[in-house]
Amino acid sequence: MIELAKMLMCCDRFASLPFEDKFLLYKNVRPIFQNLERHWSSVLLFKIDYDDWRLLHDDKTAIDFTSMRLKFKDVDPETFNATAPLWIPIRDKNIKFLMCPMKTLQLTEYEIAFLLAHILWTVQDINGLSENAIRISEETTEQIAGELHNYYAYEMRLSNYAPRLVKITKLIDAAKEIRHAKQDMWTIAKIFDMFRFEIVGSELIEL
Repeated sequence: MIELAKMLMCCDRFASLPFEDKFLLYKNVRPIFQNLERHWSSVLLFKIDYDDWRLLHDDKTAIDFTSMRLKFKDVDPETFNATAPLWIPIRDKNIKFLMCPMKTLQLTEYEIAFLLAHILWTVQDINGLSENAIRISEETTEQIAGELHNYYAYEMRLSNYAPRLVKITKLIDAAKEIRHAKQDMWTIAKIFDMFRFEIVGSELIEL
């Protein structure tokens, strides 16, 4: 979370906004982009073997989606096994809609940066943003579109990049869908008291 915040502060337009706007934008972009970045980094590290479904949890730990024999610190194994059926649909969505497409697309650094910028400045669903932040988002979105065209046309030399761009932007929709599925799962776990958990920085996370 800290690294993403530092990265965003390198963007002059983001850094110039008041704290309230920055917080709302960051809160929106963090869970969506974090999932995309973890999948992208996993593909870079573990390559494009379609039998390898390891996903980086952090820089030192990976989760193998082909195995449900997982252990979590301070979580009773029987309790975790009881919640496993809730995780399986989320795992399947990650594999089908994020990991498989990313292995096929082999996103470049420029494209993953585009995804971050696109998520950051797509603000129609963010309540409470100032009019100035909305104006900046519209201006920045136009600039991003122009720069992306130049990248595809002149650096990648793609005469028809529309199909690739559609597939890339679908990754954002998939990440949002997975986020909602996780929120539903946590809600069910809380309602039925399947296990207790405490989230640090919970003001950044909507369960």
